[in-house]
Amino acid sequence: MTAADRTSQPLTMGRWQITPLRDAFGPFLDAATVFPMLDASELTRLLDRHGESYADPSRTRLNVASQGYLIRRPGRTIIVDTCVGGPKPDRQPPMPGFVSRWLDQLEQAGVTVAEVDTVVTTHLHHDHVGWNTTLTPDGRLRPTFPNARYLLGRTEHGYLTSPAARAMLDRVGDYLTDSVTPIAEAGQLDLVDGDHQIDEGITYRLAPGHTPGHRIVEVTDGGRTALLVGDLVHHPLQIERPEISTAMCVAPAEAAATRVGLLGRAARDRALVLASHLLHPVRVRVRTGGFDYDVEASVASYGP
Repeated sequence: MTAADRTSQPLTMGRWQITPLRDAFGPFLDAATVFPMLDASELTRLLDRHGESYADPSRTRLNVASQGYLIRRPGRTIIVDTCVGGPKPDRQPPMPGFVSRWLDQLEQAGVTVAEVDTVVTTHLHHDHVGWNTTLTPDGRLRPTFPNARYLLGRTEHGYLTSPAARAMLDRVGDYLTDSVTPIAEAGQLDLVDGDHQIDEGITYRLAPGHTPGHRIVEVTDGGRTALLVGDLVHHPLQIERPEISTAMCVAPAEAAATRVGLLGRAARDRALVLASHLLHPVRVRVRTGGFDYDVEASVASYGP
């Protein structure tokens, strides 16, 4: 995994600008572990179809981005997912020597932490909530964005606070305690039910399966739509074969059904799809048995 060191240029959706904020990129997921339902030959074939950008030369590891998004217009500054995060007292970095420079990305985009008014979480996995909080010199964790409301689905919060999720937290580190609890204690956490309108043209929608309360963010304005789909798509092979879910999906069949519906809508409406772990925004086209995609031409230079 390597830290990203530059900010991508913003996309324009009517009055809104969307800027990807990349925290890391690298071949840090084992392909067979992520897609255990595929035999080795089928997995290699699918990885070959999507090239070097999304797998290492041996086709045994997936190249994956970790990124959030900045959405803004005059008077509003919204963050969707806060990526891997900085130091935490009881949690190790994702690999030795990794230093997150995600806040530098935000600064390069011209935004201070005090300007952010809303932080939206697609789902409660550790690489989506890391910069929710910041470690102070005296060893305490405080909200990184002091003036923001942090939005989270009630179903998602309920799942991660349930006994069923305890084993996962014990295995990867208790990111609920270090990245969510301090927000609640500061009185900045808002739990929402159903589809939730954040602002005119921005909706926080349920899209379950990867986790029970997984959500997406839809931005529609000026005749254009962008769908920030979180972890509904980890790798482009899931666009080609949307029935394939990852081993990280809590409900694989539900995730697949949600993905099929969402990609179908994106193809029909010519919506731009931005996924947390894909390098490029894409436009989706229907093909036999699934979908195909084109990298959005105006952002094809977003590479790692």
